[in-house]
Amino acid sequence: MVQILSVDPVERQVQIRLKDRGTVAAHILEVPNCFVWPQSGENWMVERKKNTWYLVGKIEGPDDAVQLASIPLGDGLIEANNVRLKDGDYVVDSKLPLPLVITGSRASGAALVNLLDQLEAAGIITDNTTP
Repeated sequence: MVQILSVDPVERQVQIRLKDRGTVAAHILEVPNCFVWPQSGENWMVERKKNTWYLVGKIEGPDDAVQLASIPLGDGLIEANNVRLKDGDYVVDSKLPLPLVITGSRASGAALVNLLDQLEAAGIITDNTTP
């Protein structure tokens, strides 16, 4: 287990602190289908092959917002501030006030109005209909 000190996306390297308090660079060579950049202060598992260190995966911490044990079987967890597709489009943006609480019936349109009100309150959209 190591602690992440800093991240350099351009070089695809992460500075890590080892158990003996020494620091080295770990490399990111493989990019799985779901990839999240580590953040400073997180604890990760690493693997050493010859003289090169590689990141393996994040270790759950007691302060994580969602604990693994609370996730129902079959559900997934992506620990990222924003989620993007390969084409660059955002699927989830951290500016969304999640979880969204939607009330009202679909038939009356109240549910949509409620959702739009929440997005407007979060500054994600603006109401251009008022003078």
